[in-house]
Amino acid sequence: SPYGNERATTRVVSPWGVFFQSHAWYLWGSHPKTPKGVTYRISRIKTLHVWPDTPFSPPPDGMRIDDHASSGWYGYTGDADIPVEIEISPPLAEIVQETVWHPTQRFEDDEDGKTIMRAEVPDLGAVARWTMASAPYARAKSPEELVRRVGELARGMAEGHG
Repeated sequence: SPYGNERATTRVVSPWGVFFQSHAWYLWGSHPKTPKGVTYRISRIKTLHVWPDTPFSPPPDGMRIDDHASSGWYGYTGDADIPVEIEISPPLAEIVQETVWHPTQRFEDDEDGKTIMRAEVPDLGAVARWTMASAPYARAKSPEELVRRVGELARGMAEGHG
């Protein structure tokens, strides 16, 4: 991962499927620490080894790739359990409602043209980066950890741009 993990890691994965989301291809597969599976961005896979004697782990009963892929925000999938709230100003306020960013999203329009976007997501880092990519029209409101992360990204951007 380019987000804080500088060294390569090795994973033993039973591949369950491939999907395209947010401009990239992802592999969905097993990993011993994640029984529901985990997502790997294919462009970040550097080497692949096939061990014929390694047993295949099937996906959880009843779980399909579209179920898994729809749980993510920008490819970060998993159990959507972190409630987030983002205030979005015009002109983005109307436009952002045209896209499904996450299956739990819902919008509440304000009288001043702003909209509040709420969702329950699996990864705050992905939402913080999305918020920064939508600047200056998007502002993290909650949780406090999301507000802090967006602030860190904004300070880093300001430092890099004088």
